[in-house]
Amino acid sequence: MQQVVSVDDERAIEWMEWSDDGQLLGAVSSTGAVHVYLSKLTILGDSFGSHLIFLSSLLEVTIVNVSEDINESLMMIRIDVEPSLVSIGPFHAAVTMNNRAWFYSLTGNEPSILREREYVGIIKCLKLNGDYVAALFANGTVHLHLIENESSSGIASSSSNREGKDYERRDVKSFPESGGSSLGGRITTLCLTNDFLIFATDSGSIEFFILEDWAMVNVYRHSNGVKMIAADSNGVRLALIDERNDAYIYNATNDFILPIPAQYFPTGVKSLLWETWIHDKGVFVVNDSKHSHVFIYVRDTIDGPSVEFVGKTKIPSSQFPLLLYNGVIVTQTQSGKASNFVLSTHDFAEKMNQRDLLKNEYLRDILKLNFQYV
Repeated sequence: MQQVVSVDDERAIEWMEWSDDGQLLGAVSSTGAVHVYLSKLTILGDSFGSHLIFLSSLLEVTIVNVSEDINESLMMIRIDVEPSLVSIGPFHAAVTMNNRAWFYSLTGNEPSILREREYVGIIKCLKLNGDYVAALFANGTVHLHLIENESSSGIASSSSNREGKDYERRDVKSFPESGGSSLGGRITTLCLTNDFLIFATDSGSIEFFILEDWAMVNVYRHSNGVKMIAADSNGVRLALIDERNDAYIYNATNDFILPIPAQYFPTGVKSLLWETWIHDKGVFVVNDSKHSHVFIYVRDTIDGPSVEFVGKTKIPSSQFPLLLYNGVIVTQTQSGKASNFVLSTHDFAEKMNQRDLLKNEYLRDILKLNFQYV
């Protein structure tokens, strides 16, 4: 793709050069003025449920709720630094740079800065839910705390009356705990749902910390270190990839682990996304650099739980998947915009127009994708 850039109010350009990463182009005019142009943005994005955040310019993030009208839910936040991470929850957004994070409230007519926080380590991953933020640091530790203070969030007043529970210092928690955690290694990855903080380690430990009771409720010991996890909306079913690049679905309710068919599982996985539309809870996609691979977890069959491969769809060039909603992958482009594409497994309108596909692929996908669980 070619693009012509006009440098206004300049008679001539004397010198041009690209930055080492090819992101910036500098041009010096005959008058000595320096003009810098941005060719592509760093891909930075996050999602929580149907909420999406992505970097739309060097000093701006865009927020969208894909389950609502785009024009009504669209928000843009001007920021003071080019971030290294962006994060989203149902009521808040955050941007981070090194060991600092800036939190924004999304509940008013316009987004507003809520607080700035400095952490003790470099932030590797930051996840939000309605009340809490979990920060994973480069040294393999996690810090969990309230986004807002206790009085403003209502946590203290609502929790102080619960029977037989000591909620003192319920606003902050660090992992691993000295003498109190079953962790056997460094924390490598985490996810935060409405009810659980879930994290995994390089020794294979996967731990579920329930926010309601402020206690560890489940620990699973995997045979290898875990490098990537993604929880469904309930937080009890987990897709995981270990250090041997083997993939599994783990069910925390019965401590059952199920391998994802290796013959269909791609190498070089970039992300795991669960379907956020309520009627397709068992569907998830595994994204590599070129394709979205669609699978479905079926809880009840005559042979017990199973994971089935449904199909795959080519990802448009230079787009990064961030969210899956009702069979549509929402992506971020390198130009700082949101785009989307329909998974071929869900594009029934297209298949209805192709009679040669109607009796085989259409029926096959309908049958597979209509397996549901409660």
